[in-house]
Amino acid sequence: AYLMYTSGSTGKPKGVMIEHRSLVDYVYGLKKKVPIEQCQSFALVSTLATDLGNTVIYSSLLLGGALHLFSKEAVSNAELVHTYFKEHAIDCLKIVPSHWKALSTDERLLLPVKLLVFGGEALEGGVVEDIRSSGSGCQVVNHYGPTETTIGKLLHVVKEDRTYTNTIPIGKPFSNTRVYVLSADVQLCPVGVPGQLYIEGDGLARGYVNNRELTDAKFISNPFNVDGHSLMYRTGDL
Repeated sequence: AYLMYTSGSTGKPKGVMIEHRSLVDYVYGLKKKVPIEQCQSFALVSTLATDLGNTVIYSSLLLGGALHLFSKEAVSNAELVHTYFKEHAIDCLKIVPSHWKALSTDERLLLPVKLLVFGGEALEGGVVEDIRSSGSGCQVVNHYGPTETTIGKLLHVVKEDRTYTNTIPIGKPFSNTRVYVLSADVQLCPVGVPGQLYIEGDGLARGYVNNRELTDAKFISNPFNVDGHSLMYRTGDL
């Protein structure tokens, strides 16, 4: 479907090969968890060089919505972005928390009509509480996932009856996905014991283009393989 270059923690670009089936699995899995199918207008405010914005790009394409693209200069102009959102009634926005805070003030938060998805960074509880106190009716979601697992594979839908004071959870896996917290010897960690996050499922990339050594190091044999997924991805995240 596409080839996305990412440097990750190494600083060296590597091309991640994402398949069509993984992309379709992502969008149709996402719409089972959040009201993205109800959205008619989507805003792209992130660079095309990363897959953060692919949530709105491919959701609008596969679900029949309109995609509104902002230039590099426009996305740093808070007044312009707020005016555009108001005039065009943007339903869905996905954005990095620090970018959202840069475009928002205490008096005026940047909010879509229906769905606000955060990703790419840890989401602070204070951001969620600010949105909640604004009286907005949009649903807020925290989304996590490496490029190698097709955009994102875990999400947390903010609960109306829950108070958030610390970092928002990255949530639970969705869309034919399982996650494991494993020790250095690839054994399940007991509850409360730190370990590395591994992901298996239909969203795994084919691997890294022209880099078999790195592919074999990151996409390893799955010792659990309960759903016919022979490989799992080593995220490097604790």
